[in-house]
Amino acid sequence: MTEAPCEICTIARGGGRAKVLYNDGKVVAFLSEKPAVPGHIIVAPSEHFTIFEQVSEQTLAHCTKVTNRISTSVFEALQAQGTNIIINNGVPAGQEFGHFTLSILPRKQNDGLNFLWPQKTMSEEELSTVELHLKEYSTTMHAHAEEHAPPKEQKKLKQIDKKDDLRVRHYMNRGA
Repeated sequence: MTEAPCEICTIARGGGRAKVLYNDGKVVAFLSEKPAVPGHIIVAPSEHFTIFEQVSEQTLAHCTKVTNRISTSVFEALQAQGTNIIINNGVPAGQEFGHFTLSILPRKQNDGLNFLWPQKTMSEEELSTVELHLKEYSTTMHAHAEEHAPPKEQKKLKQIDKKDDLRVRHYMNRGA
């Protein structure tokens, strides 16, 4: 029995019937065929990775750069008032494809999409146990990462011009 080819990999190679918005050979972005809202965009690395943890830092950086640019254009092109940028990582988390993706959801006030989930209450003991497990693991992980880390580059971050950035203008004017 042969396994079906990955739908995202097929799209990245120019196949399938997806409405591709962007493809630079490293990252592909296309309209979702089953959108949560109009303009729901899927962004994925062209190379096959099943889950977030498999994606190299370089590839992830490029994916987020492309996601940021597309999300920015969604504000003007679709008159979005906000966006959700979502990674469903693993089937229990709602991952639809067997390929790592990011979703960009253009949002408007009262669009009917709700991401509120019921909040649970944990005892101090339960919180402390979770904290301890995570800290123990992160200490080991941090030590391992430092052993294999490339030399750090110092880069100057670009200053955002608040007058020209639609997202910032919308946030600043939301109460006006």
